[in-house]
Amino acid sequence: MTTGSGGLQRHENADIFVSNQKEHFMGTIITKSDKEVLHFFDEMKRISDLIDHLPADNRHLLDGENYLTDTELAGKLKLSKRTLLDYRSNGILPYYQIGGKILYRESDIVRLLEKNRKEAFPLFFQPLCQYYLLNNHPQ
Repeated sequence: MTTGSGGLQRHENADIFVSNQKEHFMGTIITKSDKEVLHFFDEMKRISDLIDHLPADNRHLLDGENYLTDTELAGKLKLSKRTLLDYRSNGILPYYQIGGKILYRESDIVRLLEKNRKEAFPLFFQPLCQYYLLNNHPQ
């Protein structure tokens, strides 16, 4: 038997708990079939379902656009804030400055990434690379 938080003692049989808190349970055994326990797990399931149905990326949009801070963009791109500053200073990265706050429009960043995407190999090398990978892998 182990004692957890709230004065509940967990028996080896995980289905029952005994309370030491006299003001609440007076030593009553609580089982998984008690109405309070069933209600608790029903509520937990309901909350879990609500969370599952939240939008994957719950963002606040301004006129249909999402804006990122330095910290958010640096985290997403795995870059330092200093690198973002260099990109802004060199005209690589479009941004908005309101007072001392720097914001980046997410659609501008996506467009910039797409524009600067480089293929791993030119298209005419791809069949040769596939042939090499298929015929020269270690056994």
